[in-house]
Amino acid sequence: MLVAHAAAPNLVLDAAKLARHAGHKGEQFTAEMYARVGRLLAEAIGRDAGLQGAATRAIGRASKDPATGQTQWRMYSALAEAVRQQRWEQRVPAAVGIPSSISRTDILGALHGLDAGLRSEVADSASFVVLHGGRRYGPRTVIAAAAERLAGHKLESHDFSDDADAECFRILRSANFVLRPKPGLANMAVVEEAEEQAIRRRRDLDAEQMAELLRSRWGQGIFRQRVEQIESACRVTGLLDRRHLCASHIKPWQDSDDREKLDGANGLLLSPHLQHLFERGYISFTDEGSLLVSKRLNPAVLSAWGLSKPARGRPLSAAQRSYLDYHRRMVFERHEGGRRASDRAGDAEADRS
Repeated sequence: MLVAHAAAPNLVLDAAKLARHAGHKGEQFTAEMYARVGRLLAEAIGRDAGLQGAATRAIGRASKDPATGQTQWRMYSALAEAVRQQRWEQRVPAAVGIPSSISRTDILGALHGLDAGLRSEVADSASFVVLHGGRRYGPRTVIAAAAERLAGHKLESHDFSDDADAECFRILRSANFVLRPKPGLANMAVVEEAEEQAIRRRRDLDAEQMAELLRSRWGQGIFRQRVEQIESACRVTGLLDRRHLCASHIKPWQDSDDREKLDGANGLLLSPHLQHLFERGYISFTDEGSLLVSKRLNPAVLSAWGLSKPARGRPLSAAQRSYLDYHRRMVFERHEGGRRASDRAGDAEADRS
């Protein structure tokens, strides 16, 4: 920890990163460890009596990062120089939490093991289930079993951080597995909230990067600017006044990685009522820009909103077509109010892949 801290820019490092350099997680570990080291330093220089209850002051000063709210520590420059003079080797942080390299093969193997009776003690998501082969599985249970298959050791409850659900959802979606809200719970907004909280906890983003990713959830910021460089009007009504148009993600925001969240090609300009239908899977588009309408959309909506005679479709770019392929496979007729008939009949064929 001390070596990593002494090498940090401006001698500032947040408590979570300091803990990871010692192979642990959480701010509490850093506070306890620095209190111990601080007492040893205070005793060595004969100032322990003046540091009772605040031994960490022998190492540096703690404050809150105004951008993230995370506790951060600034090491005294004299101590940093003393640490560097020791020429200690910096320890590589131990791997903790969920492996990022879990593949679809690992997940399929995990599902096979769970079907064969494999058990996990991990507390699972209270909101969502994974659908595969007509069966339902807990996301954390699946990821824990896949991690054991990949890394050869079991994940325990303490290996899952507060934003574990969002990470599980990301891994599962990237491997083309289907997630569904449990009965009686809110729709995909639950996942969006989890993803937003996960972004707020990240330490690899500066304040502006974090702000842009969060703005993009609502179709604002640099994402909207990039969409407007590609799209000039509503895809359905032909409306040109951008003050009354929304920048809507084609591949849903919560399913997208950082690049995709801000990619202008992953967006369409739509009138608000059409954004509502598009994001919920009631409508989509062909690669040529023609409107696709879900069989479950009430015909009265088509008539009232003038969708029976949409504007002439405009072809989409190659990059947009790639995102639209995802939308047609994973969103169209699948989300709130527009789930496929097979999903409504017990989800028996929800994951055909």
